[in-house]
Amino acid sequence: MVTAIVIDDSYTVRLLIQSILQVDPAIEILASGADGEQALRLIEIHKPDVVVLDLFLPGLLSGLDVTRKIMEESPRPVIVVTSASKKTAELFDLIGAGAVAVIQTPHGIGHPDHPEEAARLRRAIKTYSQVKLVRRRSSTSGNLSKPALLSSTQSIVAIGASTGGPLVVKSLIDSLSSNFLYPILLTQHIAAGFTDEMIKWFNHSGTIEVKLASASEAVRPGCMYVAPDNRHLGISPDGRIILSDDPAEHGVKPSVSYMFRSVAQSYSKRAIGVLLTGMGADGARELKLIKDCGGRTLAQDSETSVVHGMPGVAIALGAAEIIVSASRLGPVLTELNSRYQRN
Repeated sequence: MVTAIVIDDSYTVRLLIQSILQVDPAIEILASGADGEQALRLIEIHKPDVVVLDLFLPGLLSGLDVTRKIMEESPRPVIVVTSASKKTAELFDLIGAGAVAVIQTPHGIGHPDHPEEAARLRRAIKTYSQVKLVRRRSSTSGNLSKPALLSSTQSIVAIGASTGGPLVVKSLIDSLSSNFLYPILLTQHIAAGFTDEMIKWFNHSGTIEVKLASASEAVRPGCMYVAPDNRHLGISPDGRIILSDDPAEHGVKPSVSYMFRSVAQSYSKRAIGVLLTGMGADGARELKLIKDCGGRTLAQDSETSVVHGMPGVAIALGAAEIIVSASRLGPVLTELNSRYQRN
């Protein structure tokens, strides 16, 4: 049984979410509240497995404040359920504070999308309840293979991420210099409708440009191209973006597996594949494909992953040449970049 509390200032939304979750006998709603102060009291009293939280709350404590308090005092999965009309970069500050997912508020009963959206929310509650949160720590070390064998011939980086990924990617972007010479492809699993705001958040303080990938666009050095909602991201041998409407893989679209496979086919030994925190196995076998083609492969370590599913599977398969902490990802890619500049 998964226990949850629901916090939203809208009584109607609280009732909607509770009605959706109560359909599943494996989920128990312990309580609900309308503001941040109530949220913290209810968490202290009921100790739920999951907190369902809106971003904008009345009173002294915002959703961001509540999430920070939860992670400081009683870490547990926080799922942000908010409407598309409230999309804002603040959502990603909340992810930075420790929220594990952002989900759009389901439409009401009677709307054609309601059954699918309701089922997605129930799945998220049960799935994320199993996340074992990791306290983030600053570190300059990690289980890092010697990078001395890395060559200077790679010409593209492909990064796949899911749960916990946006914060790691943001940290990476902020750590790269403006003369970083590789184009970067990113497939990040995130709820449809929030990709544009994530890109704005990425661009807020980073030194490299981050943009939504466009079909047939020629990739440029030092620019990150993000897979759009519901389309797979790939790359052609001549360095042009491919966007595909092929079926979902591993239940997701865009899929890291599709991107890694495309990169391996088009760039072979000139590719660097990076698999970050996330549930499931999307991208794990295809990271091995990049390695088998002569490319370089990195996977995030368990200590700094919110969920060590995707990178963990890749490591078990022998797909990861380098196992790296989140804080070491930027330095490793920067070292590759400097090797390229010296040649």
